Amino acid sequence: MIKSILDLTPQIENLRDKGVVRGDNTGFKCLDELYSVKQGSFTFFYAEPTHGKSEMIFEMCMNQRDKRTLVCSPETGSLIEIVAELIHKYTGKRIFKSDGDYGLSDKEFYNAIAALNNQFIVLDTDERTYSIPQLFEYADKWEKENLGLKINIIVGEPYNELDHSEMGVKFGARQDLYIEDLISIVRRLCRQKNRHFMLSIHPSGSAIPVTKGGITYYPKPLPRQAAGGQALFRKSMTWITLWRPPMGLNDDTGFEHRDNELHVFIDKAKPKGVSFKGKCKLYFDWKLNRYYEEIDGNHCYAYDHEKQDKVSISPTHNITPNMNFYETEKAPF
Repeated sequence: MIKSILDLTPQIENLRDKGVVRGDNTGFKCLDELYSVKQGSFTFFYAEPTHGKSEMIFEMCMNQRDKRTLVCSPETGSLIEIVAELIHKYTGKRIFKSDGDYGLSDKEFYNAIAALNNQFIVLDTDERTYSIPQLFEYADKWEKENLGLKINIIVGEPYNELDHSEMGVKFGARQDLYIEDLISIVRRLCRQKNRHFMLSIHPSGSAIPVTKGGITYYPKPLPRQAAGGQALFRKSMTWITLWRPPMGLNDDTGFEHRDNELHVFIDKAKPKGVSFKGKCKLYFDWKLNRYYEEIDGNHCYAYDHEKQDKVSISPTHNITPNMNFYETEKAPF
């Protein structure tokens, strides 16, 4: 549809009056300064395997307390395993009765089920695979069946576990053309439906190892090394790269990186005013299954920095992982 500039006057006046409206907060002060979850847009999370893509996406969705999320995450596990993961994040405790006094009480368990039922819808990917447009179609169908309720966020991850059979039908071997067409569709659907879409992406291959201080490791992957090549990066709105520095390596200040440290890079920031290029650090708490940031020496979990009375305090030197973060087969993400 072609519209004249005069036809757009009311919308332009609205932008003139209100300015650029940023999205919803992430729960972390350091990340909020760089990024917000904007309805009508989308975010790509990019990292090596076991560097926290799924954990970060689930953390972001869990922290959108007044939003409902549709989850398609076959790599995380079965339908039941995904729900168990969400319960762990919501309560800070695993669901197993064998954990005894450290596990969930029945009351905590059923309260979590009730709360998460209102915040998450999880697709059974053991039954079938879904394309990205089909995820939006399913969300539309669910909303029609549940009048008055809305799905605000759609998670499809990882990219290589979704259905891309349309590529061969329309584009043959031209993956770049398929991706550019697909992401254009995603952009339109996000704007039309006023939803936020989150996608996780792996690199196409490992970067060249770097040796520093006697430690050999893989550096932060570059966006153009993503599976799908430059097309995904070119067509993305906000692109977040996650990287876990290796144990034993010193940071720029000479201190050793921690074993639960995650570097969050905003490598592409669109639309204007909603996100900004930059970097921050978060830390993963294995026991609670949640991320936290450090503010004035305190461990601040989601929205702790907004509390006026106190913040959650947990001295760094007392962190004791309940598993080896570098055993990739056992890592929780």
